[in-house]
Amino acid sequence: MLDRRLPIDPNARFVRLGGRPPRITMALLIAQLAVFLLFVFADAPTWLTEHLALSASKALGLFEVWQPVTALWIHLGLRSLVFDLVVLWLFGSALERWWGGRRFAVFWGVTGVVGLVVGMLVGMAKPTALMAGSQGSAVAMLIASAIIFPAHLIHLRTIIPIKATLVCLLMVGFVLLGGVISRLWLDIAIQLGGGLAAVAFLGPRRLIQQWRVKRMKKKLHVIGGGKNDSGPYLN
Repeated sequence: MLDRRLPIDPNARFVRLGGRPPRITMALLIAQLAVFLLFVFADAPTWLTEHLALSASKALGLFEVWQPVTALWIHLGLRSLVFDLVVLWLFGSALERWWGGRRFAVFWGVTGVVGLVVGMLVGMAKPTALMAGSQGSAVAMLIASAIIFPAHLIHLRTIIPIKATLVCLLMVGFVLLGGVISRLWLDIAIQLGGGLAAVAFLGPRRLIQQWRVKRMKKKLHVIGGGKNDSGPYLN
């Protein structure tokens, strides 16, 4: 019988995906699924969807400024719901464990709303088109995971360990490619908006960390010595 175990660097770091969702992730999963089922089985009136989903004509023309927030919780199709929930379960759980519930909740909400606002601005060319869903947040979670876990590995059963960055970027690429093939330009705008919001959200924190590292390096000075006095050492 073949040994299917793979040689893995003992110093490798792994990121845990999925599993039992933390508190905020679980609440978001339940809330989005409940809203979708409510709209499907309760036969929600069309006017309710039109006022809670996002359209440029109503949000900008009729000043229904709440739409970017309410649209975040509504899904107009099963495919988008499944994608958003799967990404939330896999990568949202990992991010919440890393950040904590409060920071993750802010990240999910801000990136989702920003993505929808970008979609709304692009949608001014087609002002009556409806937009909804948390796909901006989903792409933002993939981008954030690629940035936060650059050297971490994802190890799933019977699958060769893969770098988290590669998995995340491939998923983003497939999503955007699918949008281009289907000519879903508003969806692409929402996803790109969410991804850019994720980069902006993480940017200041990472800049501060880099500044701290540079500051620590300035406190170190190079001295000669060591074995055979062959090279400089930090002290």
